[in-house]
Amino acid sequence: MSESLRQKVASHKWFHAIDFGEFASSGRFPPGNPQNVTLFGVYEFLKCLDLSESELLDIGAYDGLVSFGSAGLGAKRVTALDTFDQPTFRLAREILGLEKKVDYLPKKQIRDIPESISRKSLDVVVCAGVIYHMFHPMQAFVLPRFALRDGGYLIMETPFDHTSNHAHLTFNGVERAVHEPYTYFVPTRNALIGMANLAGFAVKGVRELSGPRRITLLLKAATREELIEDKSVAEYTKQMLKRDTCDD
Repeated sequence: MSESLRQKVASHKWFHAIDFGEFASSGRFPPGNPQNVTLFGVYEFLKCLDLSESELLDIGAYDGLVSFGSAGLGAKRVTALDTFDQPTFRLAREILGLEKKVDYLPKKQIRDIPESISRKSLDVVVCAGVIYHMFHPMQAFVLPRFALRDGGYLIMETPFDHTSNHAHLTFNGVERAVHEPYTYFVPTRNALIGMANLAGFAVKGVRELSGPRRITLLLKAATREELIEDKSVAEYTKQMLKRDTCDD
């Protein structure tokens, strides 16, 4: 790899540390600290799934670590969606030679999924580091469910409130549970599980990190009938699932 290309990579500010073979991008944490640590649970679940011939959507792709890693794990087609048009994503995709395998949808958000992705066309959706930045966090479950085939998987990753067993969303603008002014709601584990069940997902795996405090859920798209029979689903959530909602 040419020295000029190495310098080009070094000239950018990177969120993800991406391995280019002879060197890697810097990542967001100071040197000497583990990079990409918040995605450890995501990659554990991705490696457990058979991605061969799969259609995968990476929501909030940023520099593209999950997108490119999923392509490397065998996904047939990857679509990367992000609020911004990241030059680092385009540069990394070019260096890795993945222009034909990874599509890029910049300046798009979760709310754009119904207009950008066909209904029930995906096998896997990854939503990492996104839900706590949303005014309407329930959409992080409902709209991926719209795009997933029955039996497909959603991998959801977020900071969480580990101090409570109650199912609630902490409004960060008052409590400041996370020291980021662009974090709006911080969910508990049980809130995430309940929201996932109501949106049509069965919980198949949960991984927690203690430093930083993050949680990753492996969720399988299920029918209402399957969830109503699922012993792990809360009884009152089952009552909700038996009813149609005005915006379902």
